[in-house]
Amino acid sequence: MMQIDDPLDPLAQQNQLHDDDDNAAIESDSSKVDVEEESPLLLALDDLESRVVTALNEFKSHSGRASNPAVANIHDELASILRPVVEVACHAGPSAARALASNYPHLLNLDLCVDEIYTSVNSKLVILVVSESAQSDLIPAKRAASLALFHTLHVEWQKAGSYLDSTTNAPSLAGPYGPGVASGGGAISAPPFSAVEAQRRTQIRAARKAELLRRWVQSAIPNLAPGTFTSTTLDAAAAGRGVLSASAALKPCLRYMAERIG
Repeated sequence: MMQIDDPLDPLAQQNQLHDDDDNAAIESDSSKVDVEEESPLLLALDDLESRVVTALNEFKSHSGRASNPAVANIHDELASILRPVVEVACHAGPSAARALASNYPHLLNLDLCVDEIYTSVNSKLVILVVSESAQSDLIPAKRAASLALFHTLHVEWQKAGSYLDSTTNAPSLAGPYGPGVASGGGAISAPPFSAVEAQRRTQIRAARKAELLRRWVQSAIPNLAPGTFTSTTLDAAAAGRGVLSASAALKPCLRYMAERIG
């Protein structure tokens, strides 16, 4: 015989309350997921990382031979493939951080955005993948391109608005925290800047520079082994590449030591 639930039954009421609580918990979890998925910072990171991964995948899968030697040699071709990586790691990343902090001032902090984008895009992706390629890729031309990318990053990071910006004359806007203002550029409107915050940013800047130089040296040293670039059995090997890799290893190392001594 079919049983009809009594709406006044205490047990039935308790079960109904449990069901309501479970539904509320599910809705709460779903709302949290939606908030995370719609976070402007996460969306920006996903876009930047996707652009970098696409370029790095193309670079990693490249055969190491110029597709059209009459137009560009292999070194120019590989540099062109890596150009989006340079753009994101040096300029698009800091620009995205500034845009996020400006558009969502009550939600996102500029320093937080800069740190998150630098860590996710540069430390955990670009520098690691390029370092691994420079040390273990079987194609000498791709190893040379990876080492050359460290030099490019070091140069580009020092431009206005990037991580090692040395051209901006307003301390609160120096580095990735401002669009870049050259010395002698006239009066500018700079936000307030505490001594504690200035010290923190200076320390972070030094740490990022040290990270790049350290990875550069670590990546170059294995290439000093005899035959890495000169063996006739290696595809696209070129005599004299050992000199280039030695220079790539020694220049940042000597620069770093000179700065420490000074």
